[in-house]
Amino acid sequence: MFASPRFRFQASLGEKGEKGLVVITLILRGKSDVDSFVEKFWEAWRNKGWLDGVKSGSGGEGEGSGSGGDGGFAVRMPVVGVAGILRKEQEMWESTDKSLQDAFQDLNALMNKAKEMVTLAEKMRAKLLSGSTSQATGTNDEEIGTKEEMQELLLSVGIVSPVTKESAGALYHQQLSRQLADFAKIPLERAGGMINLIDIYCLFNRARGTELISPDDLLRACSLWEKCDVPVMLRKFDSGVMVIQSKNHSDDEVFTRIRSMVTTPDALRAGVTASDAAMTLGIAPAMAKEHLLSAEGKGLLCRDVSPDGFRFFVNLLQEIDADDIFLVKEYGIYHTWVKAVSVAR
Repeated sequence: MFASPRFRFQASLGEKGEKGLVVITLILRGKSDVDSFVEKFWEAWRNKGWLDGVKSGSGGEGEGSGSGGDGGFAVRMPVVGVAGILRKEQEMWESTDKSLQDAFQDLNALMNKAKEMVTLAEKMRAKLLSGSTSQATGTNDEEIGTKEEMQELLLSVGIVSPVTKESAGALYHQQLSRQLADFAKIPLERAGGMINLIDIYCLFNRARGTELISPDDLLRACSLWEKCDVPVMLRKFDSGVMVIQSKNHSDDEVFTRIRSMVTTPDALRAGVTASDAAMTLGIAPAMAKEHLLSAEGKGLLCRDVSPDGFRFFVNLLQEIDADDIFLVKEYGIYHTWVKAVSVAR
């Protein structure tokens, strides 16, 4: 009932068995995995592992452990008990530590190469800028467009020396505010003078590489623009949406474009949505909706709320005579709206 596991095998002595046969019995003690041991033992026996030990100069002592020869082979028994558990945990920790060291070495090398590439890109951009100013004459539009495209590509590589808390200390948010204002110039030009705070957060962190900032740091840096002489400002709409806006951006220009959009025949009949305004103004739908709501607040538009969402129409109440509401003048938006609706019917 409590007998130890054992197995018996037969081995030949001599190269061709001329010295006879011998029967070997192995008795296994402890709580080791017997099946695993037997499998590895027969694998080593079939592959004649003792011959490999003789060839490599690491042959063991003993006779009769293989077919002829002084070399021997050893099968490593698993260590059981507390010692085996401790050894297994130690091997696991050593393997994990080695993997982490290799990973961090690769990451450090990648970061060093990235910093070198950013520095090189900044030098190339400065050289292009100096070349464009000194050679402004004698260049065609195609060359100028190529240089501008190259400058944008190099600028998108990242910021050479991002402001950090370690380098700036107590002036961290002030320096971060000025760096953010300088960085936001190109994104604002592409976005038409106004960009969502979430978008600038993603773009700015992408340019900083591994020196990421928190949303709270970004908001505090933007709030300091009121005390600094920078060409950008932080704006908050009535709905709570916060954007970064250029100081030379004019809402009147946007309202003029919106008014011309809503006075087209199709818009007079069916109105416009935020998606329609986004396509016309070339901005995101969320920003277009805020502009439409602002125009409504100015009295330029009227809103229609339906299960399909918001639709905005031109405000005709300003042209209706309160004394005679049925009077339709032969000029103005009201007259154009009547004609557009009549054609639709």
